[in-house]
Amino acid sequence: MIAGGAGEGAGAEASWLYRFHLGDASVHGVGVVDVRRGGSWRARCLCALLRLPGSGETVPLTVRIVRSPGRELWSRRFGSRELTSRQLRSDSAVRERKGPLELRMRAVRHGPDLTLYALDAWPYFRADLLST
Repeated sequence: MIAGGAGEGAGAEASWLYRFHLGDASVHGVGVVDVRRGGSWRARCLCALLRLPGSGETVPLTVRIVRSPGRELWSRRFGSRELTSRQLRSDSAVRERKGPLELRMRAVRHGPDLTLYALDAWPYFRADLLST
């Protein structure tokens, strides 16, 4: 689960949430985020395999999102850990592809914060690679 707050004031928070998680334009930003990994052994193994950031509070974060029709390329740096992935979203459903896995999450807004809840993870294979 990743939870993020915004800046100062309700207007800044709503604007931050919209630009980064709901907007249509490419964006870049710097801030901090709270990261909480799941506690199950499966969650810990998956996080390690994907080289996801460890749990921590006020972890320095740099984000660059390049949007094109139908997908987003996310480049993030959590502290010293870099993470690049592709995301597809529809309403509160978020699918994030990193390597051969697709993570499915649900985005829930709690006032000025946005929380991503992991639902499941599945192998992802491109159909055009399987047909050759």
